[in-house]
Amino acid sequence: MPIAHLAPMCPKVLVVPHAGYLYSGAVAARAYGLLKPFRHQIRRVVLLGPSHRQSVCGMVIPSVDVFDTPIGDIPLDRKTLSALLMTPGVVVSDEVHAFEHSLEVQLPFLQCVLDEFALVPMAIGQIDHATVMELVEQVWGGNDTILIVSTDLSHFQSGAIASRHDRATLRRIMDLSPTLSVDDACGALPLNGVLHSASARGLRAELIAATHSGHTTGDMACVVGYGAVALWPEERVSSDRPRGPEMADETRLGEALLTLARNALADQWGLPLMKVPPHACLSKPAAVFVTWYREGQHVACHGRLVAGNRPLEVEIWHHAMAGVQDALTHIHPTLEDQPLIEVEIALIESLEPIPSETEASVIRTLIPGRDGVVFSYKRHHSTLLPHAWSECPRPLDFLKRLKERAGLAPDFWSSEVHLYRYPVRAFRGAVP
Repeated sequence: MPIAHLAPMCPKVLVVPHAGYLYSGAVAARAYGLLKPFRHQIRRVVLLGPSHRQSVCGMVIPSVDVFDTPIGDIPLDRKTLSALLMTPGVVVSDEVHAFEHSLEVQLPFLQCVLDEFALVPMAIGQIDHATVMELVEQVWGGNDTILIVSTDLSHFQSGAIASRHDRATLRRIMDLSPTLSVDDACGALPLNGVLHSASARGLRAELIAATHSGHTTGDMACVVGYGAVALWPEERVSSDRPRGPEMADETRLGEALLTLARNALADQWGLPLMKVPPHACLSKPAAVFVTWYREGQHVACHGRLVAGNRPLEVEIWHHAMAGVQDALTHIHPTLEDQPLIEVEIALIESLEPIPSETEASVIRTLIPGRDGVVFSYKRHHSTLLPHAWSECPRPLDFLKRLKERAGLAPDFWSSEVHLYRYPVRAFRGAVP
């Protein structure tokens, strides 16, 4: 499905891991970084995680008013917590919360990326799916509320088996399929409830990052899997998004482009090529970038900002193949053992000059999550596609990254700097 015309909007749900920071902290941090532009908007955080230390029946809330961390106090939303006591299956236990790491490890991330907020923490024990879904509906809230689901993925399998298992689990999460078991994710109960509500509301899932503990310890014999996924409201797609027949045509175009790129990978692996769905745009010149991801991590990107003379289908194959060849050190050439591999095709639309009298004026002009940007100063040039906002959510950091990629100091500025913005039509999908 196309991502297409992304407008700046806060995720409604984050799915994040909860192992020690050494093992899963980097994966979780990439997801929490998405919240920085909305630190003033988010006023309530609903935090759901499994109960590890004690076997409990029901959904457990604390009786206290504040959680104390080394960074400072976090006030609890007592009004919401009191209302939850009217929900069947909700019980109170400070003892359960005192030792529950699935909730505790999320707190410093929230304190670092948000301003003032109130917390609704819930440790989920043994309970039926219907009750969990009812609770999720009760706390869903509006634009000032975000839901955090704390869960790791597969446990204590070999690296190869865990990668296959986690790949399948992440695909079900991306499909908003509330069919997970505790063997897939220790937080399957709260996650299924959230996925059910997200599906009913038409949210769109985006893989942020994935890995397993073997990449930290070097021991591939017995690992734990970690993944981060963001769920975005449908309104994240701006009002000029194609609809009706136009949307169907956009979907067909995305299928054709993704198939072309996947065929480049299949060609390298000696696998059968898939039939490319026909589309009129494939025979026309276009500017395009092809980006490869492994476990949510960017590994290669090739493309051009201005359309040439070659038809789009030739451009896709050329840039996809170049990216595959660059990424061979990252993408093991055995599909059977692969973690989730994804490809994104970004069709570049017209370049628009950005007023650049001062760096401050540029920072005020940039729109996080939407703008691709070209930086140019004499012989120094660089560009960042809109997906780079997930790693540099602040316009200041985004501009610094552009300057560094152009070979300049992050604090460099000159009146001779020229910048251009460009929207993209982006299509992203997993390699089957």
